[in-house]
Amino acid sequence: MAGASSFLQSRQPEQVFTIGGDCSVDLAPMSYLRWRYPKLLVAYIDAHADLNAEWESPSGHFHGMSLRALLGTAPEDLQPRVPLEAARLALLGARELDSSEQVFVEKNEVRNGKTES
Repeated sequence: MAGASSFLQSRQPEQVFTIGGDCSVDLAPMSYLRWRYPKLLVAYIDAHADLNAEWESPSGHFHGMSLRALLGTAPEDLQPRVPLEAARLALLGARELDSSEQVFVEKNEVRNGKTES
């Protein structure tokens, strides 16, 4: 994330368009936008919540942890400059939450526009 974060900080664009890779490519742009726009709201559109913490992840793949990292639960070198508060997050289309993600969503009152599969 260091390369993308450094690039965004040096250029400070008003908008960011991200394409390619897996869900972890979202972390640097969302982290930057959260820093730039303190009142940022995130509508996360994905079938998966990507809200696993490293110690909870069934797969161990970071792309299932990227949104949780944006909320501040990340390895030190991936911490966002300013974490997003869970109240500023809405999950749209998430239909496959792991049990730990479901607990996190309920405990932190994350808005979840869950769809049935």
